Amino acid sequence: MSSSMAPASLVSNVSAYSQQAKASNPLAWSDDKILETVYLTHVHTGERYDVESLFNLTSNILKRSTAVADSVASKVYISNN
Repeated sequence: MSSSMAPASLVSNVSAYSQQAKASNPLAWSDDKILETVYLTHVHTGERYDVESLFNLTSNILKRSTAVADSVASKVYISNN
């Protein structure tokens, strides 16, 4: 490989990397790309879920984590006063 071809090759690689990084960065996506990604990840597959159990599980996790956070916050508040 001659030295005159190395810079062009390097520029090509950097450009390809830049395009790949931009494509993988959701903040740089166009509205159409975001809509396409959301649609593809939310397509109805026909699978059935026990929604009530999932809701109860999630609700219990959030209630307990909120209680822990409130407890920690109140201890920090009391120790600071």
